[in-house]
Amino acid sequence: MVEGGKIDWACHANDAVSSVTNTIAFDLAVAEAVEFARKHPRDTLIVVTGDHECGGLTLGFAGTNYNTDFPLLKQQLISFQKFTDESLKLWKDECSGCSFDDLKPTITHYFGLKFDGDPSKDPMVVEAYQEKMLEDAFLRSMAGEKVKSNDPHTNVLYGGYDPLVVSVTHILNNKAGLAWTSFKHTGVPVSTSAMGAGADIFNGYYDNTDVARKIMSVMGVKGDVHRAEGPAAVKLAAN
Repeated sequence: MVEGGKIDWACHANDAVSSVTNTIAFDLAVAEAVEFARKHPRDTLIVVTGDHECGGLTLGFAGTNYNTDFPLLKQQLISFQKFTDESLKLWKDECSGCSFDDLKPTITHYFGLKFDGDPSKDPMVVEAYQEKMLEDAFLRSMAGEKVKSNDPHTNVLYGGYDPLVVSVTHILNNKAGLAWTSFKHTGVPVSTSAMGAGADIFNGYYDNTDVARKIMSVMGVKGDVHRAEGPAAVKLAAN
């Protein structure tokens, strides 16, 4: 069993670049499984799926009309987590009196967003309203503001993550033509891919809990999944 858990983390934080790079890393793990399956084709089944979609990532953003510019995402050099834990933490610890203007070069270095120039000529130049968003988020971040679940306004804006980091990744994602609808799980269907012995039964649409039943079926095991007192339990009986 291999889980690409950081894909989920990145989508929760609405960091498209980290989501993509972690998905590529997960693909490398799947490639190892495929290599094994090629050597043992009759008794190997590979199933790749997700237990849920997260973040509501959409290919398309109102501000870019029908256009996308995914290469802009290559400007991001750091994940939301590392920027929060290292770069931003350093600022909070050692530069409490610094202004947003002082931080701009760091944002430009790690995310490619520019604060001088014409947005109509250079897509990486932030619009005036975006700069205002970033400055507001910077002040909240430097103040150590914690987003509480009972505060609908800040929870919708930042989802419990650092305000500045979320604002930076949102703006970069939007410029590339990407948008997010949530910081939580969504009901959007996820894809399931399978290869090897019994892979044909994974076609079509089904509830994600059926994935386990299908795998058990291929293994020749009957499963009676029921909820016991406490955690869910699974009774298995060999054919």
